[in-house]
Amino acid sequence: YLKNKGLEINAIKNLMGNIYHETNKSYDFNKTENLNYTTVKRLKEVFGSTLKRAGYTTDAKIKSSLLNNPEELANVVYADKNRDKNSKLGNTEDSDGYTFRGRGYIQLTGRANYQAVADKLNRPEIMDNPDLIIEDPKIALDVMYAFAEIKGLTNPNLTTEKAVKLIYGSNDSNRVKMINQEYDVDRIKQELDSNYQQTDTDRMLEEEKMPDPTLEVDSGDEENPRTQLDLPPQAI
Repeated sequence: YLKNKGLEINAIKNLMGNIYHETNKSYDFNKTENLNYTTVKRLKEVFGSTLKRAGYTTDAKIKSSLLNNPEELANVVYADKNRDKNSKLGNTEDSDGYTFRGRGYIQLTGRANYQAVADKLNRPEIMDNPDLIIEDPKIALDVMYAFAEIKGLTNPNLTTEKAVKLIYGSNDSNRVKMINQEYDVDRIKQELDSNYQQTDTDRMLEEEKMPDPTLEVDSGDEENPRTQLDLPPQAI
């Protein structure tokens, strides 16, 4: 998919590395952000400053209101009114945090990001039904790539550090280290070339076959979700 979009190897590395991280090393498009926190300690580690701005200053209040309560947590920590000026997400309605929580390959988050992608793809239905991102594999890929274009992640000259900051919003040395370890540019090129050679060979073989007009096509094959989900990582 990315090769067909004309992306150069370094841009593929940066995008695939972040997808690998955002999907918890699974590459599954149908993942939704897990906001079901079970300990106050971990919740404060992740959202400490935001919780203070929102008035959650005691462990007792955090425990009684936000633990094991993903919807309420999302609506608190992702609300623009509780975030600093450099991390606004465009969430202005009370339910926006949960409605526009992280989804898909890149864990798209926030009303503003959803709106930007919906506009770019001319798919207003995404705003009415954000779950389309995790229900439709084609939409999932298009959303991922539209976000990459909007953020400038298709730039082949981006360092991994800059790519991570564009997606994550801040520096994350652990993520950068992981991407550089898991995604060697030469290996990616070799895998892509191998994949494309096989694809070209298959295409040439198919062109030599004469179709049998008596055969019926199983309409389910083309839309087989297992076929789409079992694509190797380099197919993205």
